[in-house]
Amino acid sequence: MERIRAGVVGCGQISRQYLENLTGWFPSTVEIVACSDLDAGLAGAAADEFGGAACTPEELYANPDVEVVLNLTNPWAHTQVNLAALQAGKHVYTEKPIALDRKDARTVLETAARRGLRLGCAPDTFLGAGLQTCIKLIDEGWIGTPAAVHGSIMMARATVPRYVSARIGGALLDMAPYYITAMVAMFGPVTRLAGFAARSFGERAVTDMRRSDYGERFAAEAPTTVAGTLEFASGVLGHLMTTVEGHRYGPELSVIGSEGVLVCNDPNMFGGDVVVERGDGERMRIPLTHQYRDRNRGLGLVEMMLAERGGRPHRAAGELGYHCLDVMLGLTESGGSGAYYSPERVCERPQPLRPGHVDSALL
Repeated sequence: MERIRAGVVGCGQISRQYLENLTGWFPSTVEIVACSDLDAGLAGAAADEFGGAACTPEELYANPDVEVVLNLTNPWAHTQVNLAALQAGKHVYTEKPIALDRKDARTVLETAARRGLRLGCAPDTFLGAGLQTCIKLIDEGWIGTPAAVHGSIMMARATVPRYVSARIGGALLDMAPYYITAMVAMFGPVTRLAGFAARSFGERAVTDMRRSDYGERFAAEAPTTVAGTLEFASGVLGHLMTTVEGHRYGPELSVIGSEGVLVCNDPNMFGGDVVVERGDGERMRIPLTHQYRDRNRGLGLVEMMLAERGGRPHRAAGELGYHCLDVMLGLTESGGSGAYYSPERVCERPQPLRPGHVDSALL
């Protein structure tokens, strides 16, 4: 099979996980053709370590050898980079969120559709061994009929300006995509929701003495805590809570069924413990049934391009990314209006991967 020829835009911190996985797990499937960043030093370091030419973003878009662009820029640049790559005739796989508002996200989706190009969006952790095992257990009836799903993420980030910045979207847009995407992969799209959002402070100071901005004061531009109730197409009800006001990193995702409870792995990870609790008090740790249980970011790009080669829909799709953004924005808007919100574009539930520990499960 012809190798996937990828170009990376954005060679910051998260790029290492992607590049290590793409070149380590898929060396015969993926070729890194180009690495670009506004910081030429970052692009050069990535190219030296993982291959390809160091270049500017504009040079990458113009490179005929690049067939898919991996967009790892900051959230406020996602729309600009996604559109530039699509307009240059490249398929795109972007970090989440797909954009910061619905208008920009629709423009990106419509551009990809009009040009007949693939658009994928993180997270792809739902393709990992942990959540795919959970989906298999639910579909096979291990906990009976699912009734409710609960997800929450607590982070100790209230004194980090990035996590309350409107340019990032707060903990909601940064972390909730992992939970919403996992829930949609389990139970289909969200059909209705109600939410609440709060800012617990006006201004705070940076308290980490290791930071160069230690002591500087900053305002909370995004909600610090968001909570909401979700109604899924399958009839399952869900609860989601995100907050930066915690004292530690605390992820939770669990599904309540008529015959038991499924305690899922951290949806921000590809692997982790999966536990089924029965009504009689039995607690079973379930062996993972699928491949990809490490830090396998980039798996969604590989699956998308294999789907392109095979002429089938891909799983971490742009429509799923849009639905996730729509739900997150709906939670804060519902909190302001006091009304239910129904997402405007309903995506398909992603097809589960086949069990197994061979790469052909991606096909």
